[in-house]
Amino acid sequence: QPTDITIPKGITFVSTLQDGSSVAFNTFEDSPMVDTGLAAGEAATEIWAATIFVAQGTFANKTWTVTGSDQKYFIEQANVDTDFLTVAVRPTEASTTQDIWFYGKTLTEVGPHTEAYFLSEYNDGIELYFGNNVIGKQLSVGNVIEAEYLVTEGDTANGLREFSLTTDIAGYSRSDFVISAVSPATDGAGRETEASIKYLAPLSYQRQNRIVTIDDYKTAILEQYNNVKAINAWGGEDAEPPEFGKVFVSVAPAVGDAVSPTTKKSIEEDVLRKFSVVGVTPELLDPEYLSINLDTTVYYNKDKTTLKPSEISGLASVAINTYFEEAVADYNQSFKYSKLLTAIDGVHPSVTHSLADVTISKAFTPTSNVAGTYQLKYYNAIDPNTLVSETWTTTNSQEASLRDDGIGNIDLYLNNILSRQQVGIVDYETGIIDLPGFNAQQQTIGPISITSTPKILDVDVKYDNLARLG
Repeated sequence: QPTDITIPKGITFVSTLQDGSSVAFNTFEDSPMVDTGLAAGEAATEIWAATIFVAQGTFANKTWTVTGSDQKYFIEQANVDTDFLTVAVRPTEASTTQDIWFYGKTLTEVGPHTEAYFLSEYNDGIELYFGNNVIGKQLSVGNVIEAEYLVTEGDTANGLREFSLTTDIAGYSRSDFVISAVSPATDGAGRETEASIKYLAPLSYQRQNRIVTIDDYKTAILEQYNNVKAINAWGGEDAEPPEFGKVFVSVAPAVGDAVSPTTKKSIEEDVLRKFSVVGVTPELLDPEYLSINLDTTVYYNKDKTTLKPSEISGLASVAINTYFEEAVADYNQSFKYSKLLTAIDGVHPSVTHSLADVTISKAFTPTSNVAGTYQLKYYNAIDPNTLVSETWTTTNSQEASLRDDGIGNIDLYLNNILSRQQVGIVDYETGIIDLPGFNAQQQTIGPISITSTPKILDVDVKYDNLARLG
């Protein structure tokens, strides 16, 4: 029985791509494990556990000895993740102590004696450079620079969630450790494209290293984080209900449903709080996905085509997916019923017209056997007596579901029989659902989806909502 176990920085995990090749993930800080007090069996010792963050890539090092003020310091390797770059300086070759220098992203945070380094692109790699005792501290001849950095493979590893250890830890065999992914690998991205630089450069110059307008929030995040599918920002005065003195920002990653916890923390600390004006509190929200469900019927003249019904259906499906990808993929891009049908009607000359029944869904994940408060926001008016959840199995093996009563209350049904009234409320005009103190008593933890029929077939998408095809 150990007294403590720490997973140290630099421990390597591997995962396998579809082509059979392996990619490495590394811990980037020491992570202590905690005795959970649980035993794995009658004669087992205690179970120790930890939730850790790993970054895709392998660590590399480079060292330079300063010989003069005109010396250049290059890291020629491509795909260096500068978020995991550490630069340390030792006074001399013989010194055993070192100072960690920080990355000077803006001149306003660097004084003449600040131990800061700066970065610029150099071919496929990067160049480190240092101050001149006016902006940043100048290096001295004989100083030793040590750089440790992570070399990644871009977006190759996005979506991986099966990992294995490559080494033993703290004297324990790698086979003693059970590994499960809390979330799949996300946020991997390639080098910023030339088109992205051309788009952001004038916006960055206009921002002048401060955040004042709503668009400044978007620009500041895009400067630091390019793995973005969509981004939205709005003032608290425009929220429902209003929250004055706040600004809300929602970021959807290119891969996955939400940015990773480490990226979220970086955006909050290095961007939003750092550059936001005094008196304004920024808040970063994960996207809320609004599923738009379609039951579509396509009518066509069989005398004008040799296509089979299944082939017409296939063309319509492609048109529906294309419409969502092009017209309803971003924040504030609302679903337009007539435009969808126009896209379907145009798939083939034999198609005469089409119709679609539309419902909208949102999901929440309750904590099993614990009463919690949950809120789902459609931000669209819904018809009474159309709200119904998917069915889940309770801990005592009953089939449970939620339904509205037509006057604003949400009731709980067990085995299709009304069991408990008013477990929640729904505002039919705003489409906001509240479940205060709700205990789902789920047998298996998982999301519960609630579906309703919108009053208007055009579905608005705003704030942190993102629409997708259900």
